[in-house]
Formats: sequence, C-alpha cells, structure tokens
Amino acid sequence: MIKTFTIENQVGDSVNIINLGARLVEWHTRVKGQSRNIIVGYTDYELYREDPSHLGAIAGPYANRIKGASVELNGVVHKLAANEGVNILHSGHNALESCMWQVKEHSTRAITLTYWLEDGFNGFPGAIAFEVEYRLAENESQLKINMNAVSEKETIVGPTGHAYFNLSAMAKSAKKQTPTAKQANDINQHSLLLNCQQYTPVDNVGIPTGNIDSVKNTELDFTQLKKIDTTAINHNFVVDNTDNVSAVLVSPEQDLSLEVSSGYPGLQAYTADYLPSPFIPRQGICLEPQFYPDSPNIKHFPFYTTSPERPFSEKIIYKLKK
Repeated sequence: MIKTFTIENQVGDSVNIINLGARLVEWHTRVKGQSRNIIVGYTDYELYREDPSHLGAIAGPYANRIKGASVELNGVVHKLAANEGVNILHSGHNALESCMWQVKEHSTRAITLTYWLEDGFNGFPGAIAFEVEYRLAENESQLKINMNAVSEKETIVGPTGHAYFNLSAMAKSAKKQTPTAKQANDINQHSLLLNCQQYTPVDNVGIPTGNIDSVKNTELDFTQLKKIDTTAINHNFVVDNTDNVSAVLVSPEQDLSLEVSSGYPGLQAYTADYLPSPFIPRQGICLEPQFYPDSPNIKHFPFYTTSPERPFSEKIIYKLKK
C-alpha cells in the first residue's frame, strides 16, 4: 500500500514523500506569497507503480549505467540483470525505486525510511541495509537527503535522488487519463550553471568511453549561467569541488533558484528528452549527484566499494533561493 508522509518547516515549505521507492513526489515552496510545486510527478500516487522514469525515486543500489551488466570484485565477476540492452541502468528492473520502504521515524521536519535488499538482488553481491533521511531546514528552504548503507559483504553502492525539477509557476503534475502535464512549460527557458569544467563522454548507448574531457567549446559548457534552450543533456559532469555548490538552476521568471550540493564526485544532468506520456519531453531536469557511470569497471574513475567495515554514507542538499 502506498503511503504519503509530509514534512514541513517554518518558512512555508511542504514536502511529500511516499514509501514506494522512498520518492520525493512534491515540494511546495512560497514564492511571492504563492505556493509553488517544483517537482514533476503524478497527481495520483498509485501511478508511480507503473512509472518507467524513476520520478522522484531513490535510484540504486547503484545509480546510472554499468557496461555489460557486469562488475568484478576481488577477482570474481558478478553478472547483473541487464535492463538496457546488454547494460544495466539504475541497478535493473524493480530496484530501489520499486520497493516498499519502511518508515523508521517521522517528525515535523524529517522522515527516515529503510529497506533491506537481499543478497543477490539483480546479481548484486551481499545483502544491503539502506537508510534514507529527508530533512527540511527549519528556517530556510533547504532539503537534505542523507543516504546510508551497510552491506554483509563487499559490494557496490551508489544511490542518488532522481527528482525531476521544474521551477516555473506552470503545472507540473499529470494524471494518466487527463494529462495536465500538457499545460506545463518545458525547461528550455530555465538557466543552468554547473561548477564542472569537465565531463565524461559516452558512446551511443550512454556508456563512458573512459575519457575525461573539457566542456570548453562544447554545448555542455555551463560553467557560466546560461539558458538551457534546446541543448539535450544526459551526461555526467566532473564536479570541480565537492565542498561547493555543484549546480544552480534558475526559473524562467528569475524568481526562484535551486542549488545542488553533494560529496559525490560526479553530477548527472538529464533534460528528460525521453520523458514519456502523460508528461511532455523536457518537462523537468534531473540533477543527480553520483559516482561516474560505470565507475566499478573504469579504474581511473573515483569509486569505492562498501563492506561491513566500510559503510556507505553520502548526502544531497537542495537549497532554494528567492
């Protein structure tokens, strides 16, 4: 059964989380005295059962793509359950986004959810205990996602938040039969800044080549704030400094901005060009802090494994400015 949990703060932010996929499904904030939802999603939460796009979900146990759906740990090759041709995306079908998480704690400004992933799930070695906390700051429009995991044996863990953001004042939700999403603006008139001088080029199926290239003189150069326009983005960017803000998104009206920060070395930006009906393509943008795609198989990409002695812990911070 899908259950909804709300957290709120003193400055008018209200966030809805559902237990299916530990999803962030709504974030209402006050802009010029009006409430504005900045999350793309369904009005009927039951439709998330059929969602193919990881809308608002915790994607994992390992986010993004792994080449050949295969990973080697300590000399042992683990064959994973491919779900995108011969490769695996976001850990395969029915991964964390499809699980019914348990609520460990729920207070006015925070909620903690947990899930126990069995050993061998989609080929991943080792049972993994996940814990995710969503926490609103009391006196500012900031939402922090604390992600923790501990495994019974050495394995790969690297989840992320997969919310689709649209900061404009237009409608951003949809019903299956009456797609109010058709009324929504796309994100072309949003402005984007990425504090990322480099990115990891990919082949024609989204697998990194292993190179790390400069964004200079490419359409992916967002080192200065500029309109997204029609640029199609589905790339991992190399974060310049994890102590600073990784990305800034600004609404078309220039009355709301979103800052994204994390300790992850990479940031996947995705302009949702393949977002299916009842939504419209490019209705939102994902800004996903993470390890680089296929990091377990590319030795010079930053990555580390999780084990009983080395639990996983990472955070994502979303901060709104008005």
